[in-house]
Amino acid sequence: MSTQMSSNRMYVIFGPVIGSMCLQVGKEENINLWHYRYAYLSFKGLNPLVKKDMVKWLPTFKEEEN
Repeated sequence: MSTQMSSNRMYVIFGPVIGSMCLQVGKEENINLWHYRYAYLSFKGLNPLVKKDMVKWLPTFKEEEN
């Protein structure tokens, strides 16, 4: 595939349009999900975020025992 540079130094690539799709997100909260979102912050480190209401929509949870 080759293309020409436009006058404003941009490359225009023509391709097929992908059909629309609908994605659904589950509402179930999981402590591991928040653990991953905060770059593997320890569960002990997540507790102050909950207690001090520092993160919007962060659910309250108990530390998982492994």
